[in-house]
Amino acid sequence: MTLREEITKRKARLMAKGYTQIPGLDSDQTYASVARLESMRMTAAVIACKRLSPWQIDYVATYLNSDNKFEVYMEQPWPFVGVYDWEDKLSRTYKGLGYYQSRADPCVRHHLINGQYTLTCMYTDDILGGSSSIQEKEKAIGEMEECYEVKRIEGTGGAKVILGMAMTQDNKMGAITLSQQIFTERMLERFGMSDCNAKSTPLPCGIELLELNAPRTEDNTLFMKDKPYREALGCIMWLQALQHVLAYVKGTLHYKITYDPNSPDGLNVSGHSDSDYASDPDTMRSTGGYIFAMAGGPVAWSSKRQATTASSTTEAEYMALNRACQQAVWMQEWMSEAGLEQTLPAKIYSGNKGSIDLAKNVKGITKVKHIHVKHHYICEQVNEGDVEVIRIPTESNIADILTKPLP
Repeated sequence: MTLREEITKRKARLMAKGYTQIPGLDSDQTYASVARLESMRMTAAVIACKRLSPWQIDYVATYLNSDNKFEVYMEQPWPFVGVYDWEDKLSRTYKGLGYYQSRADPCVRHHLINGQYTLTCMYTDDILGGSSSIQEKEKAIGEMEECYEVKRIEGTGGAKVILGMAMTQDNKMGAITLSQQIFTERMLERFGMSDCNAKSTPLPCGIELLELNAPRTEDNTLFMKDKPYREALGCIMWLQALQHVLAYVKGTLHYKITYDPNSPDGLNVSGHSDSDYASDPDTMRSTGGYIFAMAGGPVAWSSKRQATTASSTTEAEYMALNRACQQAVWMQEWMSEAGLEQTLPAKIYSGNKGSIDLAKNVKGITKVKHIHVKHHYICEQVNEGDVEVIRIPTESNIADILTKPLP
């Protein structure tokens, strides 16, 4: 083995005896500066709709920039110093540069000075930003370069890869596209599924998954012995399955999210809500889901088993509408905190007439007194004019995909 003539990067790790720390005494409240994934997608949608100039930077050796606010009882090798509160120091830097920190998501910041607008979204040491002009873009990056050592991430449209997503921008149309094809191809290769036959559904039709699902016989146990089930499941996260899901991923490698500045809805909050009824065989609870889009592309979606058992389809749909309403209100606040105008009310589409009627007027309906008070939040928002619930045919409800395998 020969030494490399050129050092491309210097890396080292300092290990302290963290296991001897006492919570509240040796450490204080700390958290990572991680933006919500919805914020990243909404930032991309804003960049597309407002035709901002996108940019991306990465802070070099992030935590070496932090100020040490506590006394450290250990000898550190020269020339290193305390490595602690990066978020606090960066927040003070942003504030000094005139940025406003969002209350909807503290990792989102913007400033508007002399008619020039910049929006940034931070995920620890990765920053996705958009500026109203090339000059403003260079000014925003330059200000950070004066404060810290940063690396510009250049690619098509000014941004290349953010959180495993390839980001490209059509220079003529201004549309922004997000793709995870590279990540999913590597995942399929890792689990030996690169050559599998693609599936058209996320799960087999009619499948019933139970909490007690596990190898029941010795033969099944031996079969699963060399299958990295938990590792694969953790990698694909929300897709929740194994070979069938991976085969479905194989068939959707080319799927992308595109944010089109010419979309008729623009940046107005619009979403779909749906729920099945008592589909969980273990708890008899329902699964509710929602999808919200901006600039013609999805920015937020969720599929979740409901916390309580619904007594009817209408009640299950009503609880799903309430979750969708909470998401819609947060998105409206996000837009406001980013200094962007929002047309009210936010629109939520649902196919269940009974739940829509409840959302518009729950007073005097004695049959719904058993529904928990927290599920009536949507009534307040509808009455205040912040949210509008609209009925659509079930076959047109795109949130239906989040409640069951597709037929």
